[in-house]
Amino acid sequence: MKKIKLFGLIAISMFAFASCDLVEDVKDAIDEIQDDQDPAYTESENGLEISVSYKRSGIGIYHIAQFAVNGGDTICTSFVTKTTYFSEALAKEAYDHAIKDLDEKEKARFTLDGKELTVNHPDNIGLKKATIRFGLKTVYEGYKKGGEIIEDIEIPTDGDGDGGQVGPSTLDKFNAQYNESEDGLQLTLSYYDFTQSIARVREATFMTDGTDTLCVTYAFTDTYAREDIAQYEFEQHYINYEQEYRYEINGAVITHVEPDYVRTPKARIKQQMLYDYNTMNEMDAM
Repeated sequence: MKKIKLFGLIAISMFAFASCDLVEDVKDAIDEIQDDQDPAYTESENGLEISVSYKRSGIGIYHIAQFAVNGGDTICTSFVTKTTYFSEALAKEAYDHAIKDLDEKEKARFTLDGKELTVNHPDNIGLKKATIRFGLKTVYEGYKKGGEIIEDIEIPTDGDGDGGQVGPSTLDKFNAQYNESEDGLQLTLSYYDFTQSIARVREATFMTDGTDTLCVTYAFTDTYAREDIAQYEFEQHYINYEQEYRYEINGAVITHVEPDYVRTPKARIKQQMLYDYNTMNEMDAM
């Protein structure tokens, strides 16, 4: 299946103590190496950009996703990773290392500008915001726990192919993420059901009707470890559901809506999501 690709390119441990002959300005390089920055997760006010940043031992990483509203969905239109190094020579070495075994099409995704190396990830374009958010929050939580800058992490999404996992630090945890949009009209709960190896996303949207805020849609996305497992589940349980439930399969992903939630008050759905979110976090902490 397609997977969110987050390229830090070269692990910190490889270059944190690079020899001085790579450093053009030793003083500036030392300042950069000492300027560690805590991990940060940022979502823009309009909800159309999410970024995760982290800097350690002179190497900074910036994962930046941009979105656009397309019908009833908010989808990814751009996903790039920017890696900054403490010297141009080191950035050039990282660039040469990254592209040395790639074909021309893959090489075109990499751009070197001084100390900054940028990688485009076109495979993520078209994915739903909830899926991208789940992936970036997983990376952010890993950084907060002291993890090194990530070279390449795979998170199950839609598409074709097989395999995939939420990440090396989350294989036996739910790693639940809860989010409420700035305008309060969207709630999202994402988590990894490690008991079944399924990445799950619940997304509820609302509208204000008089004094009430009521549910308009409640959509579920389940991403399985492999296409054949998803196909089996779909044929065994979902293929004959009534049309109003709108069960659909795309590769390893099964999506559906729950019409029974339409016009349910937001407070009730939020209470349910937060209960599940807190319960999973408590279980992760055990």
